[in-house]
Amino acid sequence: MDINNIYNQIKNKFDNNDCQFIKINNKLYKELFNYKYMTEIFKDNRLRNEKIIPDSIHDKKERQKILQEVDKNFNYFLDDLYTRQFVIQLKYNDDKNLASCLSLLQFIMRNNILNTFVFVRSQNFGKNFLYDNQTYIFINDLLIKKLQENNIIKNSKYLFSKVEVHITSLHQEL
Repeated sequence: MDINNIYNQIKNKFDNNDCQFIKINNKLYKELFNYKYMTEIFKDNRLRNEKIIPDSIHDKKERQKILQEVDKNFNYFLDDLYTRQFVIQLKYNDDKNLASCLSLLQFIMRNNILNTFVFVRSQNFGKNFLYDNQTYIFINDLLIKKLQENNIIKNSKYLFSKVEVHITSLHQEL
């Protein structure tokens, strides 16, 4: 399944009212709660190569912060040859402008396959779905490159999972 199929599945659910309405700050949102998907990392290079504009400067800052954290924590793959895993939990308390939607990133190496688990509290489908997923692909690409440079992984096969996600899209104002 590629990003276009996932995107279209979610869009169809919103368009066909297969989701609930919730009220947040006097606005109605359509919500897909606990929507899960797992896929081999998007083979379609469109998402890798396309210039996707972030919804806000805060989204751009978040991407930069995540990539820095991944780069900084990469040594856990080098230091611990038996477990080969690390977790990044972003701290948003330092910057009130960043939303705390992305909760946790977990990276686990097993059998020369990099597994990335992305735990997201909420993702705005109407604004950042493609940008956020492109960020997760960039993270995987960075890790694969570093793993190959350190002769830890011979192939570029890896999995991408988003677990326990609900996606909201602004529907209308009350």
